[in-house]
Amino acid sequence: MPDPLGPAAPSLRAAGALGADQAVATERGERFFPPGDQIMLLRNERGLGVKNGTLGTVERVEGQGLTVRLATPAATCVSATCTIPASG
Repeated sequence: MPDPLGPAAPSLRAAGALGADQAVATERGERFFPPGDQIMLLRNERGLGVKNGTLGTVERVEGQGLTVRLATPAATCVSATCTIPASG
């Protein structure tokens, strides 16, 4: 399977430019996210005020959740960030 970050990803990872990947359990299996990774949320979550297709950037991975800066701030998220719990 090709790297979703493209052909430059291996050299960027080796240089430390992408940050440290951290594993998070998702509904689609274990995924790895470094800080700065751009993601798309895949379902509506009223409690967080986000919708399917919302774009964001991973700020940090803590435990089994992500703190994401949303490209379009949601009404219920403080300072345009949300902590998204992992699926388990």
